Amino acid sequence: MNKTILVSSYFSGDGQQRKIEFFERLDACLRPAGYRLLLANVGRVPPKTSLESDTGPKYITTDHTVHGRDFLHIEDLPPEIIMAAAVEAETRQTSLVEATFRLTLFSAYMKQLLEERKPALCIMWHQFNGNHYTLTRLCRELEIPYIYVEYAALPGTLCFDEEGQMAESWVAQRPDEFLALPVDDSGLAQAQTFLDYLKGGKKSGKPQDAQVSIQDVIARAREQGRKIIFYAGQNDWASGMLPQALPQSKTHSHIYTDTLDALDHLSGLAEANDWQILFKPHPLVQDRHKDFQVAFPDRVNLVLGANILECIEEADLVTTIVSQVAYLAMIHQRPCVMLGRNQLRNKGCTNQPGKREEVGQKISDALRDGFHGQARERWLKHIAQLCKYYLFAIDKEVEAIIGRDVQEAANYLIASAKAQAASLASAKNVPASPADLLLPWPARVRLSFMRNAILIAHKLPRPLYEILQKSFRTCFPKDE
Repeated sequence: MNKTILVSSYFSGDGQQRKIEFFERLDACLRPAGYRLLLANVGRVPPKTSLESDTGPKYITTDHTVHGRDFLHIEDLPPEIIMAAAVEAETRQTSLVEATFRLTLFSAYMKQLLEERKPALCIMWHQFNGNHYTLTRLCRELEIPYIYVEYAALPGTLCFDEEGQMAESWVAQRPDEFLALPVDDSGLAQAQTFLDYLKGGKKSGKPQDAQVSIQDVIARAREQGRKIIFYAGQNDWASGMLPQALPQSKTHSHIYTDTLDALDHLSGLAEANDWQILFKPHPLVQDRHKDFQVAFPDRVNLVLGANILECIEEADLVTTIVSQVAYLAMIHQRPCVMLGRNQLRNKGCTNQPGKREEVGQKISDALRDGFHGQARERWLKHIAQLCKYYLFAIDKEVEAIIGRDVQEAANYLIASAKAQAASLASAKNVPASPADLLLPWPARVRLSFMRNAILIAHKLPRPLYEILQKSFRTCFPKDE
C-alpha cells in the first residue's frame, strides 16, 4: 500500500490549476517509490484534479458568530490556536473570538484526517496563515513530519523548507552555511543564463497589466533632479511580521512594525535628502495601505495597479522590508536596501541597516555605489547556490535551464520524510523534561536540529502549559 503525503493548500477555482498540475506531476514521480499525494483543500469548492482530494465541511472554512469572549478562556484551548487566530483575525479583518472558534473546528477536523490517513509527510503551501499555524501544531503533537512550500523568489520556481519561509528559512537562518555551499564555473554560467532569461523575458511571477505610467508619475521629481526610491510593500499579515505579539515577528522585521511605519520614516528621509518615494502596496492589502498618513506626503507617490517591473526600471534604488521584489530589483540590476529579512539576509548583495538610525546612510551608500561589481559577483553566486541546492523548477522553460525537475523534488520530499521520521523515532528516547525547564515557545522553534526540544516542549508539565495560556490572555485581553 502506498504511503500518503498530505498537501494542505487552497485548491479551489481556476486560478489554482498551475499549482495543481505541479502536484499531479509530482504524484506521478512519487508513486513508483510507494508514495501518493492527498490534496487537503482548505477552500470550499472541490479542486479540478485527477488526484485524491479532501475538501472539508463548510464549517471549517466559514466564520461563525460567537457571543461573548468566554470561549477564549476554555481551559484546554491550546495557546497555539489563539496565536493562529490572531494571525487569522488580522489577515481577514474578523474578530479574534470567531477566528479562534473556526480554527478550533478546523483543528478537530484535520486531527481526525491525520489520524485516519497517518501521512508520511505533511506539506503546507504557505506558512503564515491561521490554518497552517494550526496544522503545524497538530503535526508536532502527532509526530508527523512536515515541510512548507511556496512559489519562490525567482519566477518559475518553488522551494520546500522544513524550517520555515522567508526569514525563518534555513537559507536566512544559517547564511554562513548556505554561503559555504560549493558552486563551480558551470554553475555560475547556468545562473547567468537564468538571470538573462528572467530579465529578457520580463518575468515577474505574476501578471503585470499596467494601469498607470510610472514615467508620468515621477516626471516632476525627475525634473527637480531627485533620486527615485521604489518602496515595495508586502502583506504584513501573511509574511510573519504581524501581529507583533508573535514571537517571530522581529525575525522578519527587526526595525519597523509594518509597511506604513517604514513608509513614514522613508518620507522623512526623503525630505531630508531630497529624494522621492515611489510606493506600491502589496495588491492583496492595497485598500488598507492606500490611505496612508506620513510626515511628508509630498515626498511619496502612491501607485496602484502599476507594473512592478516598470517601477523597478524607473527607480534609482529599490527598498522593501521583506518582499521578494528585492530579487526582481537585482535581476534588473538595481541596488537594493533590505529593511527587514528574507533569504537575501547576509548574502553580501544588498545593503542591510541594523537599526532605524542607519537606514538613511545605507540608502545614500547604495545610491552612490549602485549595483556595484562586488555585489553583482555575490548576487550571481547566490543565484547559483539557490538553483543548485534550494529551488525546484515548476515551469518547463526554467527546468530546461536549471534542471531541478519534479523528479528531483519527489526525491527530496521522500528523503525529508524519512529523515524526519528517523529523528522523531530517536527523540522518543529523550528523557522527560525537568519541571522547571523553560523552553522557547514551541511555535517559534522550527530548526531541524531542535526537533527534540519541540517534542519536550509539547510534554511540558501542566503548570507551565497554563503559564503559556495566561500569557496569551494577557496579549489578548477582554474588550471593554
